[in-house]
Amino acid sequence: MSSVLGSGGSLCRCCCCPICCFQVVLVNRSTASTSELLAGALHDELSAPLVGTTTYGKGRSQRVVQLADGTSTLLVSTLKYFTPQHTEIDQVGLKPDLVCDPPEVVGGKWSGGRVDGKEQGGLSLLDDPCVKLAAEKLAGRML
Repeated sequence: MSSVLGSGGSLCRCCCCPICCFQVVLVNRSTASTSELLAGALHDELSAPLVGTTTYGKGRSQRVVQLADGTSTLLVSTLKYFTPQHTEIDQVGLKPDLVCDPPEVVGGKWSGGRVDGKEQGGLSLLDDPCVKLAAEKLAGRML
């Protein structure tokens, strides 16, 4: 068991390492393949909550096989991926622990990681309801 004292005097306890207390993974329908594997591993191994929408569901690796006619190819599935706790990803995706679907941004863009929204034409990341929900979840993990 590890304990970490936060800057505000709050105490966080976790069973493996101090950084584990501060993990939240934002996911959506564009989270696919390797990013799904990472999200699943963080969720299963570090109890990192998934926040957002169900992921894409690409949990299969394929190999291209050239056929004898020289022009045709065949895709052969060679691997199927699972999370550390054997959750299947392929065609079903990962389900978030906290569901949040941000509104589509029309005529603007998120501000490239800046939280002040001062970038020209940018919207503050603090206006994203999923970022807000993730921040609330992080705050709730601190004791």
